Amino acid sequence: MPGSTPWGSWMEVGAAVPTADGTVSAWTPSWVYTGGETVAHDGRLWKAKWWTRNQEPGASPWGPWQDLGAL
Repeated sequence: MPGSTPWGSWMEVGAAVPTADGTVSAWTPSWVYTGGETVAHDGRLWKAKWWTRNQEPGASPWGPWQDLGAL
């Protein structure tokens, strides 16, 4: 069933979030980020440093996300 788990075969597309430099997607736990993607989460922009899924931006300073600053 879609959306029942972040580890299932379905991936939720994040909502479009306008920024000063264009539009990015909101982070979702089920989407696969392969590295280099920029997302919006909790009022900040984050860039994936490597492959990640279900690892929330800002949850760990050693995690897969680089904080790019406020929206």
